[in-house]
Amino acid sequence: MKWFQHQSRANRDTKLKKVLIRYGAEGYGLYWYCIEHICDSLEPRLTFELEHDCEILAHELRIDTLKVEEMMRYMVQLGLFEESEGVITCMKLASHLGDNLTRNPALKAIIKRSKSETVSDNRRLLQQEERRGQERKGDNKKNTARKRAIPPEFEVDDSMIDWVTEKYPLLDYKNATDKWLDYIHREGKKYADWKRAWMGGMRKADEWRSENAAKIKNSTRDSDIHEDLTDTSWAH
Repeated sequence: MKWFQHQSRANRDTKLKKVLIRYGAEGYGLYWYCIEHICDSLEPRLTFELEHDCEILAHELRIDTLKVEEMMRYMVQLGLFEESEGVITCMKLASHLGDNLTRNPALKAIIKRSKSETVSDNRRLLQQEERRGQERKGDNKKNTARKRAIPPEFEVDDSMIDWVTEKYPLLDYKNATDKWLDYIHREGKKYADWKRAWMGGMRKADEWRSENAAKIKNSTRDSDIHEDLTDTSWAH
């Protein structure tokens, strides 16, 4: 799902106000960052799960990992998210989505009924829709992708190269990929969608490239200014 409805008065929600009081903009930003990721992965999985773990969220938002864990526990405690066996979900999100935002019939059914359903009812409805989808496909496998270690056969294919060169033309994606793979292997990361994980890594790499370029530019400018101010050759 490419976008979702965000009410302009969302900041007045009592639970979100508590997050703001305790954690300020960091907590508020973390909440909406998680909601964006859940919506982004809704189709075709229909899980309402947050794929990223606290370490990844902390890395992307530049917040301490322990603080992210603390904030996520607090938001689960408030009922902004649900947690089961280490998996974070936001089932109530369905009631805030418009059925005109998707063409997926299963998701449309969930959205339509969720307007008057509770979180537990949404979970039950989601399970029913998953079973129906499995029956239509004629298999008994789970419809939910599970996180796994990076497969040995993983490689950056032509479609990925086309995407990164068009999206981030100034990025040395080969060097960025090597550094990303080093990080993945060193930290033992697991993802359900490794192509999407790589794309996220390239996005962050380009952000760092841009930040470093700006720092170098500013440093060079300051050096030139200093040289101009201290130049006394005109006096000779």
